[in-house]
Amino acid sequence: MEAAQNIQARFGPDAAKAISGLIGSPPVGKSDLQPAPKDRSRGALIGAVVGEALGEPVEDRPRNWIVANLGPITGHIIPNPKAGSDTQLTLMTA
Repeated sequence: MEAAQNIQARFGPDAAKAISGLIGSPPVGKSDLQPAPKDRSRGALIGAVVGEALGEPVEDRPRNWIVANLGPITGHIIPNPKAGSDTQLTLMTA
């Protein structure tokens, strides 16, 4: 199904008309380049671990607190980020 038709079916003709000039029509079908399911699973777990390690120093902090106390974040906040409890729970349930 073309993207505009999909939007129209889900959100109505007004939404499809509003967005029609902004979307393209990528080719549809099975790509020859598909990672193996094991690689996809491993990649998802690694992404979760890295995301938690890099985001942990500002976890549960509102944006205004981060900007006021740390300024714009342009690199690592701590030199050796480590995974935490979210990673442990993720790996235990995987």
